[in-house]
Amino acid sequence: MFREIRKKKNEINIAMAKLLLESSRRGVLAVNGDDGYPYAIPINKVLEILRQEGPL
Repeated sequence: MFREIRKKKNEINIAMAKLLLESSRRGVLAVNGDDGYPYAIPINKVLEILRQEGPL
């Protein structure tokens, strides 16, 4: 389903990703979609939803 990361040196583990999300006030995850169209998601909103569902 997901493509492999191109730059392995930029890959972080799940624990580091959670720490990054919890320590940042806001952020945007931007990627290129399958057809090359840019796609951006505000991460602070995603984190709010995850916190409502339970502890990270």
